[in-house]
Amino acid sequence: MAGSERNRAAASMAAVVFAGLFIFQILLAAGVPWGRAAFGGASDILTPGLRIASVISALLFLGAIWAVLTSAAVITVGQGVRRIARWAMWGYVVLFSLSALLNFASSSPWERFGMAPLAVLLVVCCVLVTRGPGIE
Repeated sequence: MAGSERNRAAASMAAVVFAGLFIFQILLAAGVPWGRAAFGGASDILTPGLRIASVISALLFLGAIWAVLTSAAVITVGQGVRRIARWAMWGYVVLFSLSALLNFASSSPWERFGMAPLAVLLVVCCVLVTRGPGIE
C-alpha cells in the first residue's frame, strides 16, 4: 500500500472510531446507562458533572474527525489550516496515549478491554496520519 493510501486508510479508520466515540459520549450525556464503560466505570448513569464532561469529550471527538481528515488531505484546505490540523493531531496523540494508560489502569473491564485498545488504535492511526504524506 502506497504512503498516501495508507495515510487515507488510517485517517478513515480513525474517523470511524472517532464518530462512534462521539455518538457514545452524546448518548452518555443524554442519560443512556452505559457509564460503566466511561469515566472509571463508577455508575451506570453519569452524574450531571460527568454528563458535561461527556459533551466536552464529544466535541473533542468532532475536532479529532476534522483534524484527522484534514491532515490526511481527505478534506481540502489550505496549507496553513493543514498545519494547524497537524499540530492538533499531535495533541490527540498525547491525549489518546494518556487515555490508553488510564483505561488500562481502570477497574472497569469495559475500559481495560474495550476503551484502552481503542485508544491505542487511535494513537497508531493518528501517528500514521500525522507523519504521512498528506502533510507538507
